[in-house]
Amino acid sequence: MNPKRLLRYAAVGAATALLYLGAIYLLKEMAGQPAVLAGVIAYAIAVAFNYTAHKTLTFEDGSNHRRSLPRYVVMLIGGGALNAAVLWLGETMLGDTGLLVQLAGMGLVILYNYAVMARFVFVSDAPD
Repeated sequence: MNPKRLLRYAAVGAATALLYLGAIYLLKEMAGQPAVLAGVIAYAIAVAFNYTAHKTLTFEDGSNHRRSLPRYVVMLIGGGALNAAVLWLGETMLGDTGLLVQLAGMGLVILYNYAVMARFVFVSDAPD
């Protein structure tokens, strides 16, 4: 694995989280939008930023959006399913979906997303 790419991946992830939280704050607290609407809009903004930043900065992928964007959406659906599976297992096997189960799901999705982006979404000629 490329350490510089991992660092860029982490930086884009952190920037996405800050953008998401900042957008929610601005929409809900400053603009007075309902919390659910603010969350949906902030999520859309964060996903668009995350896709663009990972495509251009993390993976430096020059491929067409017609190829990479649908693959990114498939990755998002897979990550959501993985997280749901971890939460379901935590609840059925441990009787709990507390913080440790949530963190386990988050950690697995972060690893899954990196692997899928590197091997499927943003495939380029550059070595990993």
